[in-house]
Amino acid sequence: MMSQPGGPQPVGSPQPVRVSTDIHGYPSTIYLKSQRVEVKEVRERWSVSDPDQEMQRHYYLVVLTDDRLLNLFYCPDHQTWYRQRISQKSWQHRHDQ
Repeated sequence: MMSQPGGPQPVGSPQPVRVSTDIHGYPSTIYLKSQRVEVKEVRERWSVSDPDQEMQRHYYLVVLTDDRLLNLFYCPDHQTWYRQRISQKSWQHRHDQ
């Protein structure tokens, strides 16, 4: 998975995840295993598209109510959400500069 230039670095492979969205299409609730976790804040969002590969993704860096940081992305072509943990250290380093 691509990360935003200078952004938090992914940890592990993307995993499909069930997500509920608000009226604007932003993630509001994540279902991790059998646990429902609310999104406390969307810190960043960006989109990536590649017309040659007919690929488009919408990324969201979110903070959950338990203070975990997750990188989510939505693939409109597959109508699927994915999650990927990110390194808290890379996020802190980026914002301490």
